[in-house]
Amino acid sequence: MFLHAVRWGLWWLLFVCPLAAVSAEPMRLNDPNPRWVVVQFEDSPIDRPDLLDGVYTRPFAAWLEPDDQGRVTVRLNGDILEKDLFRENDPVAGSFSDFLWVFDRETGDVVSAAFSGTFSYTINWGFVKSAVEAKVEARMATTRQGGFRPARRIFGRALIGYCEDVESRRCQAVPPRRYDAGRGYVNAVGYLSIDSPVKRFDTFSAVGEARFSEISRESRVGLTRSGAEFPEVRVR
Repeated sequence: MFLHAVRWGLWWLLFVCPLAAVSAEPMRLNDPNPRWVVVQFEDSPIDRPDLLDGVYTRPFAAWLEPDDQGRVTVRLNGDILEKDLFRENDPVAGSFSDFLWVFDRETGDVVSAAFSGTFSYTINWGFVKSAVEAKVEARMATTRQGGFRPARRIFGRALIGYCEDVESRRCQAVPPRRYDAGRGYVNAVGYLSIDSPVKRFDTFSAVGEARFSEISRESRVGLTRSGAEFPEVRVR
């Protein structure tokens, strides 16, 4: 296992290093070894959260570490959220936590997938514009039911509302899917809570749908930095 200090010193390389080939083998939850794995997020249009398992982002490296309580944690660096996944949402530099996925090793359920950060918004009051910061917090799981409502424009942006009353006609359900060990696919359903000085509201979070893969030893390319090695990865 990488030393804690060394691992944190290399986090920034997760999104800037060139990528080498990874195995198509799905992530193994029952493997007891801490290691690097690969995650890709479903990337259908933001206004169509009902489109599942279609287009995916480029791959990102994440650190997997099992515990002795039957849980497996996969940690994606917060810089990837800030500089890639949410780059068009005016994120505040350095404000994002790591994206932590906690899996139940036996069932494949995502017990929790969570992160937090801050967005910057410009509000047009007609006669004047003002900049505000909104704290965001995401919570997703495969053990909850949830869905979305039609988009509303808030702060000049189209935001998809989150709902849990999936029996209602106004709430379109999105089915959660526990981790599929044969494909590496998972869909953790939940919300992105946006807390601004003007209003607090919950939007549907689309980043709970992803595919996880192993990195083959044959494909590791040693990237030396500060005396430590980091695997470069890309999907074939």
